[in-house]
Amino acid sequence: PMNGIIGMAQLLAQTDLLPHQRSYLATVEDSAHILLRLLNDILDFSKIEAGKLELESMDFRVSECVARAAQMLVLRAAEKGLEIACRVAPEIPEHLCGDSDRIQQVLVNLISNAVKFTSSGEVTLSARVAEGHVSVEVSDTGIGIPAEEQTQIFSEFQQSTRSAARGYGGLGLGLAISKRLIELHHGD
Repeated sequence: PMNGIIGMAQLLAQTDLLPHQRSYLATVEDSAHILLRLLNDILDFSKIEAGKLELESMDFRVSECVARAAQMLVLRAAEKGLEIACRVAPEIPEHLCGDSDRIQQVLVNLISNAVKFTSSGEVTLSARVAEGHVSVEVSDTGIGIPAEEQTQIFSEFQQSTRSAARGYGGLGLGLAISKRLIELHHGD
């Protein structure tokens, strides 16, 4: 049903609308996307908790996965005047084996959070080889997270007090799901 709402809103946006109607429609579409992300997070979390989430195991290129994840958020970042930069170290193997869709989901989650909590500057995703593993880091010029809260934000339904105090919203599931997906890939 949410995809239907989003699809109809996109079709309606292609018609002649008055400015205030276009504004209302934008709010409907934005709200539908937020709700769809929340529903997908809850479904993913439920599958992980039940041990029913199955990962694909296929060769994929890290550079392509990073590029797709960043591309999904370029427009949202641009609306805020932010730049998204990606750096993939040349020593990363050409192909890795795993579930590229789930890895991309993790990257989108990390970049999305960085964009959400950054009002100016940039968001940078860096991938490199560290201690024989691919290491990914997302950094930004946003509000930051107090050191004492940095581990708790990867727990279910936990948020930084800074995000809660400033009304950024969310359920506190995105990073918990990301952590679980990485653990399912035998990473951390």
